[in-house]
Amino acid sequence: MQNKLHILYILLTFAILFNTGLYAQDTIQLMENQNIIIDSLLTEPVDTSANDSIIDIPFNKSIVDTTVNDSVKERKRNESISAEVKYNAEDSTIFGMDNRKVYLYKNASVAYGTMELKADYIVFDMTSNEVFATGLPDSTGEMVGKPVFTDDNQVIEADSLHYNFKTSKGYILAVKTEQEGGYLHAEKTKKDELGHIHLKNGIYTTCDADHPHFGLVMTKAISIPGDKIVSGPAYLVIEDVPLPIGLPFGFFPNTKTNTSGLLIPSYGEETTRGFYLRNGGYYFAINDNMDLKLTGDIYTNGTWGLRVGSNYKKIYKYNGSVNLRVYQNISGEKELSDYSKSSDYSIM
Repeated sequence: MQNKLHILYILLTFAILFNTGLYAQDTIQLMENQNIIIDSLLTEPVDTSANDSIIDIPFNKSIVDTTVNDSVKERKRNESISAEVKYNAEDSTIFGMDNRKVYLYKNASVAYGTMELKADYIVFDMTSNEVFATGLPDSTGEMVGKPVFTDDNQVIEADSLHYNFKTSKGYILAVKTEQEGGYLHAEKTKKDELGHIHLKNGIYTTCDADHPHFGLVMTKAISIPGDKIVSGPAYLVIEDVPLPIGLPFGFFPNTKTNTSGLLIPSYGEETTRGFYLRNGGYYFAINDNMDLKLTGDIYTNGTWGLRVGSNYKKIYKYNGSVNLRVYQNISGEKELSDYSKSSDYSIM
């Protein structure tokens, strides 16, 4: 009797484990099917012909290596990453054992060395060391938890992002990143292994709004963090209205040290003088002891001003500044009795 009970116990245990395994497999398959729907709605295919190492992550297919059979690229691709990849999520973490992928939901993050990626939806491919990240729609249908990528001191915000930890290359849609006092926006962006950012249909501005009120539109450009931004044809835009002010190319210093370069004007409106562009001009980094700044203002009612400023400093001996200002103020309408015009001069 005891032997029969013992055999019956073993059969029941085996049946429970078998059904549990089927349930876990069905759960993973269901999550993968959901991921396929999310990926098709929220992302667009990556142009692998233009970017060898970044590929669109197909959730129900095996990874296809589109890298050209170049010996240097093959060596880099075969190299293992040198640090531990850490990941976590607030809501859930799903492991796809058949394709070695990890699906992270809600306030998810993946960290590797000095790099960290945060988003509400992240897929990490443990085989190729690639990540895909995007936001998820909330109850109103608005996308929230969009990717924020941090590499050392550089922060990149985007709508969706592909990144390869092994090659340090990435493909980003709707990017926004701060560049030493200015902001760089672009529709499509690629990040290469050197950290250079290649962008298309971008705008460089000092406005911190998600949709800038003004800026310099660049059809294509390359940003070298901590060094410079070089662009092709560019033109000025205010409130989405292009102005007849264009450049065949642009060069904008982007360093933490003193470097000569253009000063992008700020944009706004006053009740009495109308719309304005202020503090636009050029900065000259003469040497370590002296600089020179030429700036100007212009208003739609005809008011204008020019400023010349210089700072000088000799360590342990002296320091100071010199500022000259010329302003022509216009008030009222020329045809009316309240019209006035005056000139101001100042030396400090």
